[in-house]
Amino acid sequence: MPEATESDSWKLVDGQDYSPDIFYQPEVSAKFFNSKVTFEIPLSFTEKQVKESFSNASQLNGFLSMLATSVENSMTVKIDSLVMKTINNMIGETLVSDLDNEGVVDLTGTGVRAVNLLALYNSEYDDTLTKEKVLTSPEFIRYATYQIGLYSDRMKKISKLFNIGGKDRFTSADRQQTVLLSDFGKASSVFLGADLNNSENVTLPTHEVVPYWQGSGTDYSFNEVSKIDVKTAGGIDVQAEGIIGVMFDREALGVTNLDRRVTTNYNPKAEFYTNFYKFDAGYFNDMNENFVVFYVG
Repeated sequence: MPEATESDSWKLVDGQDYSPDIFYQPEVSAKFFNSKVTFEIPLSFTEKQVKESFSNASQLNGFLSMLATSVENSMTVKIDSLVMKTINNMIGETLVSDLDNEGVVDLTGTGVRAVNLLALYNSEYDDTLTKEKVLTSPEFIRYATYQIGLYSDRMKKISKLFNIGGKDRFTSADRQQTVLLSDFGKASSVFLGADLNNSENVTLPTHEVVPYWQGSGTDYSFNEVSKIDVKTAGGIDVQAEGIIGVMFDREALGVTNLDRRVTTNYNPKAEFYTNFYKFDAGYFNDMNENFVVFYVG
């Protein structure tokens, strides 16, 4: 971002040279995202048997549509999984950049981009609330909602604090994306909305919810659904529990549909053909865009 200086137009000095013939070279860089994955689903169709199994074209079309729908559903599951992997990698990168302590991510502390809401709450109110009790504490949920709302406002103004690259960035409200763990999102709406007359004053920013970041475990316990265990793109292993939400610029990460196609091979000996449904998906994390993690640790 170029620096702005005060113009001399309003305080001209007699005899001063105001030459416009100075070259100001812009500082420009380009970033290329070349990470992608190809999903492939092979599905075979027999020719004679399929034709002889239905009495009319409508029944045959319904059967083939059912198989095609199963392929679409499988692709959707794979893309949803890739979306969560992309978010989880950015969570890991942010935790490492903000909480690294001699090669170990220290979740007991707090940072600017990795925000330990429990540590802030206990420090602010001189309390000893534990991670296991946060979702049943209306006081903590109220405080956490307040902090998440504050960060939404802070990201609207230009700052270097909220991205790993330390670049001057701001994220307007319409470009902010917030994803919360449903355990926390439901706790906020139930415990705060039901207890307060003016519940609209303690509502969370517009957000989406996910039931877990990586998996449900065997019982959907808070420790399981709030946990990530990843090797980041930077090659660092990160294990963390208690993650309740992320807030980021829509340019910070993404998954894109690059190329969707179907190739077919026919086997004349066995009289069947196989469709290979393929889907290229690109994905990226931009460390120079705003991304904040909220957790309890």
